[in-house]
Formats: sequence, structure tokens, C-alpha cells
Amino acid sequence: MEPVSALITVLGPILVHAGKRLFDRWIDGPRGQQGLIFDPQSGVREIPSVSGTLSVANATAPYPTALPDAPPVTIGGDFFLEESLDWLRGDEIVLLLIFEVNYQSHGQVYLFEFDLGGYALELWPGDYFFYTLVLDPEAPNLLDAEIIALGYPDFGEVADPNPISISGYGAFAMDMLVFDRLEFPEAPCFLSEVIAGT
Repeated sequence: MEPVSALITVLGPILVHAGKRLFDRWIDGPRGQQGLIFDPQSGVREIPSVSGTLSVANATAPYPTALPDAPPVTIGGDFFLEESLDWLRGDEIVLLLIFEVNYQSHGQVYLFEFDLGGYALELWPGDYFFYTLVLDPEAPNLLDAEIIALGYPDFGEVADPNPISISGYGAFAMDMLVFDRLEFPEAPCFLSEVIAGT
């Protein structure tokens, strides 16, 4: 499956099921570091912050294939914008979508908000897809927010939309390379189009 198609396939059901609660949280409340978990069984839940770091370990069970007693891994990095995006002001909404390779059976999908200054969070060891969406901050609501850019993990200045294996102990550094949405003709212009396509 093509990267953008994979992103839409996963993000669409989240937006449908999360509904008004997710939209109100992102638009009406103060923006900053926050996160939500989505799964078909329990719906939408908040991800707690531990010592200033958003941690899924305090809200979910370990990844099914993780080694017994393996601790969560701290992941962090920067959002690197391609040159055509140098006009961004810095107050854009940056959503980081993370879903497990076997999300269709296990069901855990994570949606975080950060700013363009970078991100940090805790995940259980496992194999994940990572996507970044940069949205217009002046939209009247989340569904009407224009998707300005999207990105994938960056290793050696090469964006890689393939799953990333998170393992080991301590910190895992991973930057996100962000591209202008216009480079992806198949990508939706607004979040409402993601829902319409599901």
C-alpha cells in the first residue's frame, strides 16, 4: 500500500469514531503537547504526561510481541521542513500519528500534537508506522483545517514510510522529514476529505 493511502486508511476511522471529543480538544482548548489513544474497544482516551513526557505505557498494555518486562522506550526528534515550506510561521498544528503494524488486530493507534520545535514521547517496544501532518492553525475547526504538509521518519535525510522497529532501552532518536502536501497529488487537502474517503 502506498504511504498516503496507508495514512488515510488508518486516520479516517479515527476521525469518524473520535468525533466531537477529539475536535473540541484540539481546537477549543490550549494547544501544546497532548495525545490520544484510539482503539475499537474503548474508543478515545487521553495519554497521560509523566514528568513532562507523553507516555502510552501508563495507558495501555505492552505491545503484544514485546519481550516480557521490556520497559517503554523514549523517542524524540525534530521536524525537518523541506525548503518549500520555509514560509511556515511556526504556530501550525503538528499531528503525529503512530500505529502498530498489527493495529487491525491489536487496535492501538496514537495521535499526538506537538509544535514544529520537535517531539518526545514514550512507546512500548514494537513495530510502528509514523506519520506527521501539519495543519493550518487558523481553521475554524479541525475538519476544516487545511493539510499543509506531511512527513515520515527521516534516517540519513531519507524519508522512510516503512515500519520502524522500536527496541532496546533508554532513548531512541528519530527525526521526521516534512514535505509540502502538493508533492503528493493523492493526498487530501482537508481532514474532512479523509473522513469522506472512508
